[in-house]
Amino acid sequence: MLFFVYYGLGPQETAAIQAIYLEYRYLMKKVALSYFSDDFSAEDIVSLALYKLRNHLSKIPDIPSPSAQCYIVRVVKSVAVDYKRKTAKNPNASLEQMLEEYGFDAKSETPSVEEMLILAETVDAIKAALELLDRRQHDAVLYHKYFGLTLRETADRMRISSTSTVQYLCQSGLAKLKEAMLEGGGRIAK
Repeated sequence: MLFFVYYGLGPQETAAIQAIYLEYRYLMKKVALSYFSDDFSAEDIVSLALYKLRNHLSKIPDIPSPSAQCYIVRVVKSVAVDYKRKTAKNPNASLEQMLEEYGFDAKSETPSVEEMLILAETVDAIKAALELLDRRQHDAVLYHKYFGLTLRETADRMRISSTSTVQYLCQSGLAKLKEAMLEGGGRIAK
């Protein structure tokens, strides 16, 4: 459902959208369901809201936070009202048409078969390399580097008192990842 949202974004933007989705997906769907009673329309609203949020990531405070939650709820409500208004005018309007109105060009953002295969190989290589990390390194790298949490937030989430410990776990984990990627012939580590 959400693949189109991530394609074409840089790693930080992708991580930010994924963090928003993982943290607020139930809230976003609940808000969408308050406007539409069917799950399909609610999921369309969430997808459209995430697509709209990708252009306003700098306005979103740290996640999770009450201010981020308020901003995201406002965006979902705005998208739901627009969606309701446009579907009332044209009951046959599709999600693709709504995305085009938000500026999504499926032709320019749809990956080729080769790109999808390379992406799948890369994801598999990263997963295999992540499995080589011990649990604490794995969690530190994911929270801090992938989801973009600060060292303090990562330490709190991992229940570690020192941010320097988190920093060490990240550095040693990334060094192991790079080594594993180079040994596996991965293009990522270069």
